[in-house]
Amino acid sequence: MYFLSFVWHKTLLALAPPSRPPPSTPVLTTCAHFNPATGPLTPLGDWCSTPSEEEEEDDDRSYLKHLFAMEASNTLDGGYLERQAPGAGLGPCSSPMASRERASVVDWMTEAAGVVGLPSDVLFLGVALLDRFLAARVAAAAEAAACGAKPAAPERPLQLVAAVALWVATKYEHGYGASVEVFRRDLLCGMYSRRDLLDTEAELLRAVDYRLSSIVTPHAFLTRAFRGLPAREAARAARAPAAAAAADALFYLTSYLSEAALLEYSMLPFAPSAVAASALALAHLLLGLPVTSEELRARSGYGWEDITLPFAWLRQVHVEVCRAGANRTPYAAWTKFLTAETRWAAAVPPLLSFADPRLPEVTAGRAAAPAGAAGAPPLQRRPSLKRQRAGATAAAAKGAAAGRRQEEDGGAAAGALGACALFCPTP
Repeated sequence: MYFLSFVWHKTLLALAPPSRPPPSTPVLTTCAHFNPATGPLTPLGDWCSTPSEEEEEDDDRSYLKHLFAMEASNTLDGGYLERQAPGAGLGPCSSPMASRERASVVDWMTEAAGVVGLPSDVLFLGVALLDRFLAARVAAAAEAAACGAKPAAPERPLQLVAAVALWVATKYEHGYGASVEVFRRDLLCGMYSRRDLLDTEAELLRAVDYRLSSIVTPHAFLTRAFRGLPAREAARAARAPAAAAAADALFYLTSYLSEAALLEYSMLPFAPSAVAASALALAHLLLGLPVTSEELRARSGYGWEDITLPFAWLRQVHVEVCRAGANRTPYAAWTKFLTAETRWAAAVPPLLSFADPRLPEVTAGRAAAPAGAAGAPPLQRRPSLKRQRAGATAAAAKGAAAGRRQEEDGGAAAGALGACALFCPTP
């Protein structure tokens, strides 16, 4: 048997055609668009060439226009809490839900994101999903009340909905996410079953009509604004540590302000792009960095005259969050950005009036420096971590005390709108 197989193998080898030497010319010569003398029509180096400044500016403008179009295509009902029907509210036992309760849920989401290790884009999308879910429930309850029927959807605890919103945002933003058991065990302490989380996920996706791709958050606009930050890139290229540190401080302070804005229900009527522009503008003022209206418009799409109202609300939110931290009842965003990795962004004192010493520098810088020529001042040497923490607490306490004295004297800060709805819920 083995002998017959050996003979058959030798026979096949004998009948096979002889091997040919490799061709001397490349196979690509058969292509009509290839000339062996000159090479391909498009050099390979041009395919990976660095785009010019004009091309980068065109791409940046096109991307910003795309973000604005997506923002306009999927808006949020910013006043859904005022539209709660009697006996069909979002609170426990169908009671009306106040803005203070929403702020508590968002604060828990910020803390939960830190426990699981979720990035900021997941937190922003999770809060946006939560607001859209609550707005859809209010609309469904109002429609059912008008028809004299009960809502078809069962009541979902806010903590369960918030955890599922973070889970869905994680899977969408990064294509993968932690196991459902991690959210059920670590965030919800095993109070709900796996089926409860899956049913809530299905209801959440139906509430947003499965349109997660068109939900734009302030994080998207801030990512675009800091991606081409001229001062940061120039500082790193020139190896200037002080200017690079100032740019990092601006980035973390803007991120801190935008996450603090998530707590305030009264910020929902404003577009995410306006919230991002207000955070960027307020961060410049808090750090004493000059920025003109043209520079602000180039980075965010808004000028100073376009963000008067959201800027005033965000400034007051910053005051209240710093005051809560000084009173030893801090919010998760304040604790998150009170670290050395975030350049102690939460330790920056708020603006209380036009008498703040940081404002004249900005005004003088605007008048003296031409557009696009504003540079970041060098930062002083930082003290030890222990002194930084002590100084942060003292600065926050000083700001809170100044704010209380200002209220007692009857003088409100210029541009302030009074207490936030976060602490004084709108009836």
